[in-house]
Amino acid sequence: MMGLIPIAIAFQVQVGVTIGSDSAQKARQNAQRAEREAMFEAGAPPRRPQTFHRIPLTDAMRASAFKDPAARDLLLRAREARLKQDSALLSYDATTYQRVSAGLGFKAFGRDRLAMRAEEASRVQWEKGRGALVDVKGSRAVVPIAGLDGKDGKRGGNGGVNIQGMSPIPYYPGRNDLWIGGGLAQSEVDETQFVHPIAEGAEAYYTYQTGDSVIMTLPDAKRITLRELKIEARWPKWNLSVGSFWFDESTAHLVRAVYRISMPMDVWTEVKEESEVQKKDRAARDSANKANGRAGEVAAIDVPQDRGRGGRGGALPGAVLEMIPGATGATGFTAAKRTYDLQVAKINEFFDTARQYQKERAAKAPGFKTDLKMEAMIPVLEGKVPLAVSAARASVIHDAIALADKQRIRIVILQPRDIAKAGPELKAKNIPVILGRVLALPEQEDDPYDGAFTQPAEAYKAGVKFAFGTFTNEFVRNLPYQAATAVAFGLPYEEALKAVTINPAQIWGHANDLGSVEKGKVADLIVTTGDPLEISTQVKYVFIKGKEIPLVNKQTRLYEKYMSRQ
Repeated sequence: MMGLIPIAIAFQVQVGVTIGSDSAQKARQNAQRAEREAMFEAGAPPRRPQTFHRIPLTDAMRASAFKDPAARDLLLRAREARLKQDSALLSYDATTYQRVSAGLGFKAFGRDRLAMRAEEASRVQWEKGRGALVDVKGSRAVVPIAGLDGKDGKRGGNGGVNIQGMSPIPYYPGRNDLWIGGGLAQSEVDETQFVHPIAEGAEAYYTYQTGDSVIMTLPDAKRITLRELKIEARWPKWNLSVGSFWFDESTAHLVRAVYRISMPMDVWTEVKEESEVQKKDRAARDSANKANGRAGEVAAIDVPQDRGRGGRGGALPGAVLEMIPGATGATGFTAAKRTYDLQVAKINEFFDTARQYQKERAAKAPGFKTDLKMEAMIPVLEGKVPLAVSAARASVIHDAIALADKQRIRIVILQPRDIAKAGPELKAKNIPVILGRVLALPEQEDDPYDGAFTQPAEAYKAGVKFAFGTFTNEFVRNLPYQAATAVAFGLPYEEALKAVTINPAQIWGHANDLGSVEKGKVADLIVTTGDPLEISTQVKYVFIKGKEIPLVNKQTRLYEKYMSRQ
């Protein structure tokens, strides 16, 4: 029996944003950032339960928080300005300086010892739509515990602590780079992190008093007044600070901050508390899995951190790790989530830049210059070409859909894993997917053995249009067998054929030319000796654009050569 089916050719347009650097150091930092993002994409744990409850803000606390009326007025205006930063800013040129010190204390043996100290001064040039260029003017560091020489920066012993590239960016829309750890601005107090003195509810933790003022007169006679707000913690605690914040009195924007933690952090106490929280998390997940009847399936995984002896305990809490630039283990959920949110913000900014370019291109604005990267975005913005988005987990798929809705573009999801959870939303939005390899082992030790095998059937049941993909040239030859495996695990046979023929053509917008045997379409066909999804089936003829292609290659020539040997 001879079989005749069409060959579908899949096209993919990928648009990305890269931030380049000529230094090897920046390349390593980019690699570390990509690793953090991959870790988060693979499955970040749920936000840990708060170790400390949030203190309710009472009227008595509000009354005692302010030493003078001016302090209250400045804080309330600063709180509003913090979440409504000036997005109209086009560019700036600033000089930054940052110093970070960390020590280890052994009360039973003697005085505190310096573990790490690093300083760096840089010039930061920021431009909307392009990002920040950081030019390091000077840096010095000493890390005795890692054997790092502060003079020439060479590592000795068991180094591995990266103390370069720590310069803060003074301003980035929506971020808190003048605050410990940076990150996106949060509107309310979060006790799992450092309590920001300007956040909603911070009056329960701090007292405020106005201090000095500085008046600067510009060449055009315009005067800028900076006002100091002295901040004190109501009691010593590792996540509270003491210092002064300086604000532009007219706009209440924070322009300078000088502060320290209100008390030394007891690392070992934090390690103990962190371990207890992790035990409770594991117990809660195990209980939920048993209740769901699938003890082997875990909804989230712990992000690995540096472990102590025997791989148990000894993990530095995220608050400490984030204070040490480049420290091993600083890839906890907080850091990964912050990186993820920043990348989403950069993507949205990139789209805004592309739309502005589209408008200037259409208007033929004076001085307009062609940008090939932006030119590639025009078909995406016009809806002619879908944007390929790699998203595995249901939460990331949801964010990708939200991005598509906000930017009014079409998207295709690549290599999703949580089809069962994301299927209804994908179906409602009519968003297709390209599945990853079906012939694959479970990615995590608690995944069901047939997780990859059943993904196509789950997509079909959810009503999501899908196609098979290999994503590497090495396994292209196995594409028919991936479809065959999906059939063995619940996918209807006809749907498997569609997923390697007409579906990819429809997904990428070429169904008028490819994907099925119809008059007027490109004649890409194969002739087989039987079922094309069976391994024993042989391909006898291949036609591309109506022309027969010789079935000869290096492997067939080698086969003939050695079979003919006597």
